[in-house]
Amino acid sequence: MTFVADDDAFDRLFASVERTAYRLETRDYYDMPVEREAYGRFLGGDDPGTDWFQPWLAVIRNASEAGRRYRRVRVAREPLTDYLRFEMWACRYNVEVGEDVRYLDAGRAAELGMPCYDYWLFDDERLVRMYFDDVGRTQRAEIVTCGLT
Repeated sequence: MTFVADDDAFDRLFASVERTAYRLETRDYYDMPVEREAYGRFLGGDDPGTDWFQPWLAVIRNASEAGRRYRRVRVAREPLTDYLRFEMWACRYNVEVGEDVRYLDAGRAAELGMPCYDYWLFDDERLVRMYFDDVGRTQRAEIVTCGLT
């Protein structure tokens, strides 16, 4: 079954994780409103701080403390975009609170037959395929119930 997710449905998926949440990121840039100011500071050579990031870090920290695992693979191309450098800067905070973050070369991802689209996979049962416009803004997310367990 597939349906388009609104923000509330997406939030409920994160709250309902029992075992694992896995994220595949394939884009060189995301235009995320919560990151804009920090990203601008990063580009200007200033410390972006982490206040903007704390709600997400709390989600991961709480999940990790409860024995749930968050994993993420970011597909990266050389040379890295400024945005990917920003993500690499922020990655240490994800790892500190328990998220497993890996980087995969885009060429190797293609060799492995990895999907070329972004998604979240929750407990190996619910996949959320994410769609973005040309400038990295989220357009929609489709929830697909997989029933793989």
